[in-house]
Amino acid sequence: MANNTVIFGDSYSTFEGFIPAGYAPYYHESCGDTDVRNVGETWWRLVAEEAGLNIVLNDSWSGSTIGYTGYNNTDCSLSSSFIYRFQKLTDSGFFKDNDINTVFIFGGTNDSCCC
Repeated sequence: MANNTVIFGDSYSTFEGFIPAGYAPYYHESCGDTDVRNVGETWWRLVAEEAGLNIVLNDSWSGSTIGYTGYNNTDCSLSSSFIYRFQKLTDSGFFKDNDINTVFIFGGTNDSCCC
């Protein structure tokens, strides 16, 4: 049985081309400012390979917050917030249509910046 996995994350869990279209990535192949230069160097790809995980969805968005308030008090209630993204997947039937065994949540980093 495949260990089907979903990742909910912020910037550290993104990589351009491996997150949903329209989501903001932090890591990408032409990024010279970080030590992650290809998707194989992301934490989640390394963990997936080591543990034999099947990543069904990487629902990560750079700069996202858990709650509905983003940077400069912007409203993220219908975009990047973890709460919204999870609810959107639930409402769409994603968890009914996919047998998910593991969920990684990597967030909260940006919440301290959003006063």
